Amino acid sequence: MKSFTQAAKQAHDTLTAAHAEAMSDAQARLKSAEQATSPEAVRPQLIELLNQADQPGADAVATVITSYAAMMPQHLARDGAALVSHLTGIKRHKGLSDAQAGQVVRAILAALNGCPAGLIEWPAADLVLARMPLSDLHLWAQWGTPDGYSTFTAAQEAAVHSHYTAVRDLAYLEQQAEALAALAAPVAEVLRLKSNSKGAQSVAGITFEPGEIRELTPAEYAGIYSRGDALARLIESHILEVA
Repeated sequence: MKSFTQAAKQAHDTLTAAHAEAMSDAQARLKSAEQATSPEAVRPQLIELLNQADQPGADAVATVITSYAAMMPQHLARDGAALVSHLTGIKRHKGLSDAQAGQVVRAILAALNGCPAGLIEWPAADLVLARMPLSDLHLWAQWGTPDGYSTFTAAQEAAVHSHYTAVRDLAYLEQQAEALAALAAPVAEVLRLKSNSKGAQSVAGITFEPGEIRELTPAEYAGIYSRGDALARLIESHILEVA
């Protein structure tokens, strides 16, 4: 028994170090994934995608903006802020394709950056994307730079998968921590028996109440053991069990 307990302690010490390292790695992966998918991290990436989108020439900008403005209510047709904020709704209600919406996105970005676009009054370029709802930023990037957005979403999916595996691994490691603690538990000094009987159970003058866990001294155990196979029968029938 001594050799087993020594081996168990050695295994416990070795596994505890490995367990701590695995916990640290899983926690780091979890934190990294959470940071990568947070709005604070996603917004600047989407803005950068849009800022890098190919912008059409002046003639194309004027043509696209004129066509798009004609879809707006007349009193908003020269309101650049309205042209920006209404694009998702116009696309839905007017049935624009993603490619057509992408043309509008790139034309608006060009106009915001100074490309002439008629008499439309545009808001400050640096505020438009910074104040745009995150859901709209996703759509604008999807339409305006589909290849870049595809790369972005692939990275986001990888981060979400990393988060999934980190949560899974942490749950597993937390379960294993209990097993490690049990591995290092010392051998009990006394034998304990638990009664599963619905009523009081007496063996060799010792009474077990229902659900009671009793610690037996060597002398008490010897008294039970001297009754032949009475103890074995009670344990086999699950009336008593070693606790």
